[in-house]
Amino acid sequence: MRTPAIGYRLLATAVILPLSLVGTSTTAAGSSASTAPADDPAGSRAALVVDDRAAEAGLAAKAKTWSADGVDYNKDGEQDVWIGYHGRGGKLWRNNGDGIYRWVARAAWPANNPDGKTIDRHDCAWADVDRNGRKDAYCSTGRFIRNIVKDADRDNEMWMQSKRGRFHDVARPRVLGDVCGRGRHVAFLKANGDRWPDLFLGNGAQRKTADECNGNPRLPNERGKIFINQKGDGFKYVRDYWDYSAGAGNACAEVLDFDGDGRDDLFACQSPNQRPKLYRNNINQRRFVDVTVKQPELNQGISDAEVRDLDADGDDDLVTSAVDGFYYQLNNDGTFGARVLVGPAPGGSGISVDVGDADGDGHLDVYGMVFGTRTTNPDDVLYLNDGTQPPTFTPVEVPSAAGSAQQVVTLDPSAAGPRDAFLALNGFGRDIDPGKIQLLRMVRDVATASP
Repeated sequence: MRTPAIGYRLLATAVILPLSLVGTSTTAAGSSASTAPADDPAGSRAALVVDDRAAEAGLAAKAKTWSADGVDYNKDGEQDVWIGYHGRGGKLWRNNGDGIYRWVARAAWPANNPDGKTIDRHDCAWADVDRNGRKDAYCSTGRFIRNIVKDADRDNEMWMQSKRGRFHDVARPRVLGDVCGRGRHVAFLKANGDRWPDLFLGNGAQRKTADECNGNPRLPNERGKIFINQKGDGFKYVRDYWDYSAGAGNACAEVLDFDGDGRDDLFACQSPNQRPKLYRNNINQRRFVDVTVKQPELNQGISDAEVRDLDADGDDDLVTSAVDGFYYQLNNDGTFGARVLVGPAPGGSGISVDVGDADGDGHLDVYGMVFGTRTTNPDDVLYLNDGTQPPTFTPVEVPSAAGSAQQVVTLDPSAAGPRDAFLALNGFGRDIDPGKIQLLRMVRDVATASP
């Protein structure tokens, strides 16, 4: 066990919590040993530990990864999950309601195009873009190290879902291709204020090497983009909405209403350890305005961000990961306050962060994913919210994983009752054996719990 920075103590068996705080649920399939972590029986006080339940849930794999999304794609009230395995395709996993997942829509998100060439798929975002009652998925793709032009079915994708639950890629017919963009994080938002979801596409900064997209009037530019939904009949790229160089959205793209005016704004990470960008939606001018300079506390480099109401005052706060750890910044009437340390990133640097109620006590906890190198993977840390105002946090150990850290996503597997889980992807990079996908939950440790 590593010793973290001074002032923080990792809890080997987590925190003793009364049942009224942690809730109850049924044991996931596959847990049989009497000393294995289990869910809380009625009437007990339980020592909670973080356990990897990916195998029981059907999600366990050692695989290259890029991103994941929790989504109820079929409107059954259960949160499903889409996992992107980078050049190995993507998979949609249906939650059966007991926290067990089954791979569905197997013809969608293939690893290769019809010519057998790899698709460099990155991030996906979900929304009902044609308002047929079914959520659709837009996915970005990259240009590989060779900076290829993304033609021949290797371009960005728009997977439309029919009312019967079938998916079909219609990116090109719906004018959502972007053959020169180094596609990164994407997000649906309401750019023009109507009821039809529009799309932000974050592109990575242009490489310095020359390629055929540079200055070619027959090919689209390499910037990030806003596509306006044409009332369910395709999309239109409107440059005036987003007239900025590529780079914003490279590491994150978060929709928020930071100033409380009822309009969707955008918070975007650039390359890791660069300062983030904040864009205000000025509907009257039909454009997003860079207002980062008006936020003096957004002055530190970050690698990822999550937008949540951390202090329960009704506005959007920021939780971020950075080289030296994990932070939050409270929103005060449209101005983000100074960074407050949630906790360090022991043995490495913060690469990804997400927020959820891990212990079921009604307070938002912070999962910090720690990056070492392309060949080392320090243990992550779960920071439990102590319920104070302003928030303070207690660190808890997380099971180890090989490979290299990439992204963490909060999930609601249902079987966990009131406790959220965290899907940790450890398949970053090209030159390593990938680490395992983990589904991390807080459960009762039978071996150490008090009767």
